Amino acid sequence: MKSGDGEGDRMQIAQKTELHSKKVKRLDKPLEQLRAERLAREKAERAKAEELLRRARGELPVQDKLHDVIMDDRRRGYNSQYNPHLAKRPQ
Repeated sequence: MKSGDGEGDRMQIAQKTELHSKKVKRLDKPLEQLRAERLAREKAERAKAEELLRRARGELPVQDKLHDVIMDDRRRGYNSQYNPHLAKRPQ
C-alpha cells in the first residue's frame, strides 16, 4: 500500500464532507428567507440594468436627478470639518 493513496482518499472525503455541510447549511434557511434574498438580488440586478440602459440612451441617471448640488457659493453651507466654530447654522 502507498501512503499517498490513503492521504488522497482522506482529502477527497474531507472535500465531499465540506460540500455536503455547505448544502445542509443552505437548506437550514427558511424558504421565505431564501425567496426574499432572491427577490432582493433580482431587484438590484434590474436596477443596474435600467441604469446601464439609461446611460446608453444618454439620459441622466436617477440618482443625479434626485440629488441637487448647490453651485452658488453664497447659498452653499460652510464645510465645518476643520473649523466647526466658524460654521453658520442653516435657517
